[in-house]
Amino acid sequence: MADDQQNADTLASQHHPPSLRHCLQRWRWLRRKVNEYADEHAFTLPLWREELNHHTQRLTARLDLAEAERRLAALILHNSIWRSTVATVPFNRRVLLLPQCLRTRDVCLVTTAESGLPGEECRHYSLERLQHEAECMGYEVLVAEETAPAERLVRGGEPDAFIRVDCLENLEESFPSVVPDAVPALGIPLLNERGSKTTLDAAWLMNFLHLRSVERPYQRIPIDHLREKVEKWFSSHAVRTIMGEPDNATARMAREWLTKSGKRWRPLLTAAVFDALAGNGAHQVPASLQKAALATECFHKASLIHDDIEDNDNTRYGEETLHRQHGVSIALNTGDFLIGEGYRLICECDDLAPIEKNRMLAAVSSAHRNLCIGQGEELNWRNDPVPLSIQSVLDIFRLKTAPIFEIALRAGAICAGMEENLCPTLSNFSEHLGIAYQITDDIQDFENDTGTSDVLRPSLLLALLWEESDEDTRDRIQQALSTNAPQNVLPQSTPQAEIQRADTQARDLLAFHRNKALNALQPLNSRSLKRLLTCVVHRIVSQI
Repeated sequence: MADDQQNADTLASQHHPPSLRHCLQRWRWLRRKVNEYADEHAFTLPLWREELNHHTQRLTARLDLAEAERRLAALILHNSIWRSTVATVPFNRRVLLLPQCLRTRDVCLVTTAESGLPGEECRHYSLERLQHEAECMGYEVLVAEETAPAERLVRGGEPDAFIRVDCLENLEESFPSVVPDAVPALGIPLLNERGSKTTLDAAWLMNFLHLRSVERPYQRIPIDHLREKVEKWFSSHAVRTIMGEPDNATARMAREWLTKSGKRWRPLLTAAVFDALAGNGAHQVPASLQKAALATECFHKASLIHDDIEDNDNTRYGEETLHRQHGVSIALNTGDFLIGEGYRLICECDDLAPIEKNRMLAAVSSAHRNLCIGQGEELNWRNDPVPLSIQSVLDIFRLKTAPIFEIALRAGAICAGMEENLCPTLSNFSEHLGIAYQITDDIQDFENDTGTSDVLRPSLLLALLWEESDEDTRDRIQQALSTNAPQNVLPQSTPQAEIQRADTQARDLLAFHRNKALNALQPLNSRSLKRLLTCVVHRIVSQI
């Protein structure tokens, strides 16, 4: 290592001015220190952005870093954490992303002995040669100026790892494109010398390109593949196979409602948790998993029928709601029937041990009860609407949404035989995910409807406005609530500055609970499960 550093310093002194030599030496010193820090910690991947920032702040204090170095340290730490994972990905499953500027500017590729590139060829080692060598190794090489190509590849499931060369600012912007899907990505920053020459540390890049490991290959979180598989479970044929033929009018109506399109988040979570814990891959899916997944959707679809009645909604899935088509009595009965079907499916999970089946039934019963309590709090409030505290609104959000997420997650863990030790973590995670989901929905409802709603319901924005506003605004809110009719969630006469403040505070609370959900995953020893649930947070909770 000392010889390599001496070679690097000698090379830099031959071809580069003192300012650039000092910068390169500082970068390499920083990489060594950050790598040492990473070795001190047993990180379980992935690290969400706030967690990465926390460790970067500790590094900044330890090494007394300036702002530019702090940002570079964050990238180096990110690279250190993902390095061994990228090494397990075959070359032909990696993409090298290069910026367009490297084709339009003078480029200096700084090399060292550790890169495997002869130092005397520094001036002649072109970008084209670099690209050619990467392609010969099996890499797909893309030259693009923006993060969009990488994001499209991530969403499409291709490839399994990225190595990106770009300026530090663009690398920082690209984190949100890959972290939510737990895609291994390494970044190599460019160094511009007085705006005239772009310098690339080829030793750093070549080291990353040649990373290789004999460990078990890294596998992407197959969310989209699992979604396709789960969707097939809800075809008419598959549902008949699992649940039997509908032999009466109520069963046929319930079955039709169950198979209607939707996001299928609950059954997807059940299948995904099982996949992460059991590593089932291409093996046959156990019957209990399919039945548990269908059961979670039965409970969810039943709650939608009942919610549509309680909220007097006219449309669902782009067509009339069930109670508009067939009347309230028939819709209520159909929802009740679906609840019964959900419990029946769980009772028929015959490949589960009796104790596992009992735990699943207990979890579902508790969740069912909490959902009714949360909905009951909202319905009772509508009869006598008064300004609610922020905590009261968040409690309603938690009870209305978190339980169904929790049973979906726990059902997958129970089917994998690993639920008992994970129960506290999954419960804590679900609580904050459910609150974040409802806050997102509350903000989007206000934005999309310009503050209007077909029915009066507890609103976080309204609670924030109430607690932070003056007496005049509170009087307007009180008067608006007293009418007890569909209306603006926020009174039209409310000053825009106060509405903007409430919106900002709502987004802060969204970020807080999203981060609390991610933070709840720290105790997990299963890297696959942590990656999965990190991906779930970013997929379910919109980045608004």
